Amino acid sequence: RSAFAGDPDGVAVWGIKISLDRTTGSLRPCLEELVETRGMAHSKGWPVAIHAVEEETLAAALDAFEAVLGTGRRPAEPIHRIEHGSVCPPYLVRRIAALGITVATQPSFVHYHGSRYLASVPQAQQPYLYPLASWLRSGIQVAGSSDCPLVPPSPIMGIPAAVTRRSKDGDVLS
Repeated sequence: RSAFAGDPDGVAVWGIKISLDRTTGSLRPCLEELVETRGMAHSKGWPVAIHAVEEETLAAALDAFEAVLGTGRRPAEPIHRIEHGSVCPPYLVRRIAALGITVATQPSFVHYHGSRYLASVPQAQQPYLYPLASWLRSGIQVAGSSDCPLVPPSPIMGIPAAVTRRSKDGDVLS
């Protein structure tokens, strides 16, 4: 038996996670399906986490939140979140803040993958990689995680990387 919203006699569903990607060249799931799924969760009162790494997927995730929430989350609604938010320029920071969305990000990725980011992420986007200070200055709630097993679960590398933006190879993300 399945139950919702904390029924002690069944399995509780407390939210959903939607993974957005564009590895095939187009957004998956498409924006229409994303909005539909996000709307279904909203109608059930479930918080939604949307996995969004690239600027384009993060923008689409925020489009879906805006389609359902309007201009922002109301106090009685669950707290929704973005997972990763890896490439987040200022215009997206402002949208996240306006919607009251939490960002669950991985500062350890800067330590473990920072040199790879500098080699693979377009230079124009590099200043917007994991912009923790921008999120915090904008009043966005930020949660740090490791995303283990992609990196070790210890916060020992993530905390200094969040502050110094230095990779294990000594490279500094701008």
